[in-house]
Amino acid sequence: MQSKNSILIKERFKEYAIRNNFKYQDSMPIIAPQNSKLLFNISGGVIFQDELLEKKNAVNKNVASIQKCLRTDNLNSIGVSGRHHILFNMLGHFMFYNANEKETKNTFIEFAYSFLTKELQLDDKRIFVTVHPDDIVTANVWKKLGKSNLIETNKNIFISPYANKSALRTEILWRKTDNSLVELWNLVFTQFDSKVPFEKPSIKIAADSGVSLERIVSAIENKNNNYENSMWNEYVNYIKKYGNGSYDISQYRRIADLSNASIELIREGIQPGNKIQSYMLRKLMRTFFDLCDFDNINPEKILNYNKLDENCINVFKKERIIYFKSIQKGLIQAKKQIDKFGIENLDKNNLKSTYGLSEMYISKIISRIKHQNKVKNEIDLDRDM
Repeated sequence: MQSKNSILIKERFKEYAIRNNFKYQDSMPIIAPQNSKLLFNISGGVIFQDELLEKKNAVNKNVASIQKCLRTDNLNSIGVSGRHHILFNMLGHFMFYNANEKETKNTFIEFAYSFLTKELQLDDKRIFVTVHPDDIVTANVWKKLGKSNLIETNKNIFISPYANKSALRTEILWRKTDNSLVELWNLVFTQFDSKVPFEKPSIKIAADSGVSLERIVSAIENKNNNYENSMWNEYVNYIKKYGNGSYDISQYRRIADLSNASIELIREGIQPGNKIQSYMLRKLMRTFFDLCDFDNINPEKILNYNKLDENCINVFKKERIIYFKSIQKGLIQAKKQIDKFGIENLDKNNLKSTYGLSEMYISKIISRIKHQNKVKNEIDLDRDM
């Protein structure tokens, strides 16, 4: 989703990066590189995995980017937490083994802090910082920048799952109007040639970072929930207008998030199917259809908001027909299972994997049958009386 503020922030970040001698790189496709074990780029750092692990020499030692990312590991939090999205933009800057620890951390931390407080004019009094208790160099950089009340945490480490590398982290937190803290910018320093932190320190270190554009917009607009900022609020209200009002606001936010991610995947050439990235798109689309159907929302009305091209519209229409046929088969199978084995022994996994029924649909089937049984028992009871 775009808004005036999100566009402005991206423009300023690009200009700021170039001005500070960072090579700016445009966003890569959402599908992760072949050298990654991931399906999608879950952060800006995935693109530079080989450079960070020293498997490849970086063409440019200092790089900045705004990367489209997609995460599907926290789908239950979507629409609820107010800070997680399936598809999001991540601003990041990177330094690849071109300086020692002190020089790298000075440059890297000041870049992030100055962008927030000077370029974007965020209130410094609402910015808090976490550091590892033994990361003296990072602590000194922050103190030099005027942040003396540091939050120490032993959790500020990162162990690479791909190589014998480990890192220390420092986080920039933002205090919302309700006084809770949300992570704004995560800065990671890969500085040990071992999976055990503080063993085998590197002479030169690498650094990578990530900050959600959506969270920066919320901070600038003083919103405690991303869905209330200018990137999302209008779309969520548009969706809510077409519903029956049977949902709480989190479900309309989920519809917005699911449709936004599905549309972007289709635009990048992915088609719904049963394997790898295609399967994830199918899962997102079908959950979107379920949420719309259960509140009598016409999906086409929602999709019209995004002014889709003909190809994207046709993909949604085709998948909706396929899903409808699958649901009909699944309902017949569910009835057979319940008649034969009872509702308690309904094979949910079979209905999900074979017929594509979602958890929402299965729960609705169970609820409906329980209601029917209750009514039947009440009628039988009346007859007996």
